[in-house]
Amino acid sequence: MMIRRTLLILSAVLALLMASGAALLTGGQLAQTINWLLPTGWQVEIPEPLSTEWERATLPHFSLSYQQCPLLQVDHFKLQWSEPQQLSLANATLDYHCLQSLPSSDGQSEASPDAIQTILALLPDGEVVVEQLAWANLPVEMPQHLKPLLETPSEIRFAKNDEKLTAFIHQQAVRLEANFANGQLSAKIDYQPSEQEKYQLVLSADVGSDIMQLPKTLQAELSSSQLGTANLSWQANPAGNLQGNLKIQSQLQPENQLNFPFTFDYQSIMIEQGQFDWRVEQEIALRGFFTGKITPNRFVLNEFFPIKTALRLSLLSENDRGKGNVVLNSPDGEWLAERFNLPINIHGNVKQGNFILYSAVPLAVNGTYSDPTLRFLPSALLRMTGKERFLTIDDLRFPLAGIRVDKNGINGRLQAIFRGESPDFKKIELHLDGYAKDFKAGTGFINAEPTSSVSDRWQWRFWGGSTVNALNSRAKIAGRGDWQGIDIQLSEFSGQLDKVRQNGVKIPEVELNLLEPIRYRYPYNQLTGGLELTTNKVEFTYGGALEQPAAALNFSGELENLNLKGEVSAGKLGPIRLFARRTLTQEASHLAGKLYWLEQPANVFQSLFPFRSNWLITHGTIRGETAFSINAKTGIVAGGHFAIRNGAISLPNGELKGIEFSLPYQYKNNEFDIGVKKALDVRIAEINVGIPIRNAQMKVQGHYPYSRKRPLFLRQLSFDLLGGNLSVESLALPQRREAYLNLRDIQFEQILNLAQYHQIDLKGEFNATLPFWLNGKPCYICRGTFAQADSSRLNFTSQLLDAMKKSGYTEQILTYLVNDSTIDDLFGEIQLDEKGNMLLQSSLRMHLNEHQKAKINLNYNHKENIFELWKLINSGSQFEQNIEHSIYQQLDNR
Repeated sequence: MMIRRTLLILSAVLALLMASGAALLTGGQLAQTINWLLPTGWQVEIPEPLSTEWERATLPHFSLSYQQCPLLQVDHFKLQWSEPQQLSLANATLDYHCLQSLPSSDGQSEASPDAIQTILALLPDGEVVVEQLAWANLPVEMPQHLKPLLETPSEIRFAKNDEKLTAFIHQQAVRLEANFANGQLSAKIDYQPSEQEKYQLVLSADVGSDIMQLPKTLQAELSSSQLGTANLSWQANPAGNLQGNLKIQSQLQPENQLNFPFTFDYQSIMIEQGQFDWRVEQEIALRGFFTGKITPNRFVLNEFFPIKTALRLSLLSENDRGKGNVVLNSPDGEWLAERFNLPINIHGNVKQGNFILYSAVPLAVNGTYSDPTLRFLPSALLRMTGKERFLTIDDLRFPLAGIRVDKNGINGRLQAIFRGESPDFKKIELHLDGYAKDFKAGTGFINAEPTSSVSDRWQWRFWGGSTVNALNSRAKIAGRGDWQGIDIQLSEFSGQLDKVRQNGVKIPEVELNLLEPIRYRYPYNQLTGGLELTTNKVEFTYGGALEQPAAALNFSGELENLNLKGEVSAGKLGPIRLFARRTLTQEASHLAGKLYWLEQPANVFQSLFPFRSNWLITHGTIRGETAFSINAKTGIVAGGHFAIRNGAISLPNGELKGIEFSLPYQYKNNEFDIGVKKALDVRIAEINVGIPIRNAQMKVQGHYPYSRKRPLFLRQLSFDLLGGNLSVESLALPQRREAYLNLRDIQFEQILNLAQYHQIDLKGEFNATLPFWLNGKPCYICRGTFAQADSSRLNFTSQLLDAMKKSGYTEQILTYLVNDSTIDDLFGEIQLDEKGNMLLQSSLRMHLNEHQKAKINLNYNHKENIFELWKLINSGSQFEQNIEHSIYQQLDNR
């Protein structure tokens, strides 16, 4: 209204200037005449003198003011009234500040069509030229597309010839050409604010004699090299109503179209089955139908309100699961000058991308235009299924009844119920229930500043559970948290993990507690926090166990690439340092990392060495490191090494001391690979299991538990035994071929002492080669041979000699021939069957020490059950070791 009134006044001023120029009025007379005709508050100033000639009149300057604000300044006004008549302005300046101060209504009636026709009739045939129109006092901040129109001057030409009017405007960004004749208006506008943007508007209309009314017909097309085209057209139908169509088509994506047919009966605008098909983003396409009716109070600018609306939007969608349709229906909308009320009912489903969104949402939108409010009515519910990144959503529900949304955010009781699964978890069920305070849900459409320190927040408690895929165990969780801004945080958390039996591991119930708040910054996909895991015991099927294990874990990083750092302890063991990374893919979750432990007393690792359940570590230290990985497909895979220094083990029947080795290993599928790159080198200073053994050493390499396809190899086994040495060059477990036990320089004297046989004094050494089978099948020792290393000397004790003298004649002769003799040659064979029966056959060549020429050849056969003999020999030592071992057990249980 303001702009139209101003243009009418300017037109009237120009018309009066032309008319007064023809009447040869002076400047003062002209100003007085024009001001008398102008509305109150408007004033023209025309300084003297007004130069007039026969053919033209010139005016160096004049100005038009409103309320003493100089709205228009004109320089070099020139009027030529001879044919062709022309009015030209060299420079004209409009003041933007003064224009903005004009009232929207001055209380006077609007200019009528008759008044406009009268002004046009005053204009003689001729031309009006403004060589340069500029603006003054422009605001600092202006819309980007308005700047090119106002910051640079414009050239304007207006011509009237009989009933034909033409207009031309040329400016750096705009070029306008318009023609009006016999009620027909045609125009073309080119707008190019930058090299990349170019727009063109072409229109034609049947205006008729009343230019204040809507044209009877209209054809308008707006085109853009970037955006596309928009066509607006209408024409009067036989009933006198205007029937038209609005069509928009994208230039970059021609399939993006809007097509809204409408009817205007001068009381209502009605759109019937308007169609739209527009892809907002690559994954989001809006497609459907729109029907609406808009009925103002009157189609007069100041009398529009109240406006009644009836709107219906049908949104179509489609994905791999089929087609969807959601309907937004608002049959009774009312719009007042300051307020509005829009009841809406949304029902149906949207199938987009990987999701289906189900809606049954009655709501009310009302309030002022500057502060609208949306309220969800009873039974309002949103439900979603689908897949997002690595999360499968079986059911996500938002009960919305009672929720209020305004410019500050979401307020009220806000709930969420989730059921689904991920690569880490299956059968997830999670409940969130709490209250929202000006909660913006991380969206950008609510831009109001927070109203208090607790605004933009959704506080909730949560509870639920899931099955942990990697462990095949059910977990339960509960706690409290909140969502504020871009942060989702768990401030309280506790959980329990049911028993685990998988991949060689058995774990009773695990407790989970919060070490530090868990925070997820979802725009950056960043997760931080800390958890503590504790349980009573972890058992491994190979026999090992961890007592009272506890893990303190801190994590940080992207959700799909999470870094973990912490410490693991188990009773006296630890802390063991942990560094790991969890990676997440569409298929699975993968955890990989390393464990480090510094040198500790070896007995803290007692539970991990289950070679015998009653072996006790009594001395030494252990250190090591392990790299591991865990996922649902392969279970636990580990590899590393640990080193034992100066270790000692107590056995029920003996002990081991001075144990030294560094064990490289790999663990997978509940099995060990030992010494993959380099064999395990084991050294034991002393072994006491009834026979004193010193300086034991061997190399171990292979697989445990061993099998025919994956054996365990023992190589270069040797130790000092009975004054000599025992060695086995190679032995594979399970044993598939004979192995050879080699004895070198074994002393007869120590064998007799071991057997506690004191009636004979035999000094000397022997060597033996004994093929053997560990399982005794077909025999423990098969065709073993032995021979003395050098000559030996044999003597009987006096007690034995006295006893033999009381025996028979044969025993006395044998005693005489053997006692105090030197064995020159000794050779024999030995066989030990699977039941422990030993057969010893030997032949001796000897001579008496007192009668060296007396040569004796002797054959000796002996049968004995070695198992029974060993029990007899070891009974005393075993009793002593049992006492010592029980003492170690009591100390270990402290």
